[in-house]
Amino acid sequence: MKNTLVTRNFTPDFEVRSSSRTIAGLAVPFGTITDLGHEREFFVRGSFARTIAERGVGYVKLLAQHGAGGGFAIGKATVLREDAAGLYAEFAVANTRDGTEALELASSGVVDGLSVGFVVVRDDYPEHDLRAIHEAKLREISLVNFAQYPDAKVLSVRAAEDILNNLEGDTGLHQIELAERQMETLI
Repeated sequence: MKNTLVTRNFTPDFEVRSSSRTIAGLAVPFGTITDLGHEREFFVRGSFARTIAERGVGYVKLLAQHGAGGGFAIGKATVLREDAAGLYAEFAVANTRDGTEALELASSGVVDGLSVGFVVVRDDYPEHDLRAIHEAKLREISLVNFAQYPDAKVLSVRAAEDILNNLEGDTGLHQIELAERQMETLI
């Protein structure tokens, strides 16, 4: 499976900061085994270190649902770092219709998973059906409906007036009411 783009979904610990149009969270937990049906796998700490060092942070884009339907990126990484828990990422979300929609869906908890698109560079099998990924080229991270690793959760959400400003002239009253209710919960 080398040189094949693979995706894995995780339910991350992440927060949404609408005031700065930022989504942040744990994109890949290290050492957590997931069952893919045909095999189990986990990521080893350090598996993304080389790709981050060589490509830099801005190379990694935030997509919605892996760009299903030919979608565009909705943001780009501003922070990528590995720590004991896993690959932590922060993304600046674009001030577009799709970016605003993604912020609203994440803020409300409707879409709360992260998924990584990667190419395996180096792996091994410490057990018959258990794959350890030691190095992977990170292509993208996506905000998704359902995550492969359901053990993480939303940490916090911050909403701001920019959601209202972006919705003016959009589909109208329903979305504006949603944003107003969201802002009221912060007061």
